[in-house]
Amino acid sequence: MSLELLQQAVRALETESGEMPPEAARWLRTGLRRYLDGDALENALHLTGTDLLRVRNRALKQAAMILDPDSELSAWDRAGRLARDLKRFEASTWPRVRHTDGTDLAPYRRALFDVLRSGAPPARSQRRIYDLATRGY
Repeated sequence: MSLELLQQAVRALETESGEMPPEAARWLRTGLRRYLDGDALENALHLTGTDLLRVRNRALKQAAMILDPDSELSAWDRAGRLARDLKRFEASTWPRVRHTDGTDLAPYRRALFDVLRSGAPPARSQRRIYDLATRGY
């Protein structure tokens, strides 16, 4: 339920009016208060580990689609490129952009940003990324 409320809040904030459903606004306000009081963000917003994994996996799939929109690479090669690019991004760009919203990044780099920002442990190996993001793509 919390992930659904988060998605509603983000969609509302991305609109010109910025109006969100009252339930999502109440949830976000309460969670942000808990976060400001020192609770970890995922705990403050009551995001479960499953929610965080879902967000990470969705970002990995988005990165895979951007990297290879015409499916010219094999799933294994696509996973290898993603693993290398994610490691490179994490080492060079992530320290600089981790405290931003990532809106200034190009779409592929934004997807990598979302993988790391998800709060779930990033999948770093080619095998793990293959299992999570590219099988069936």
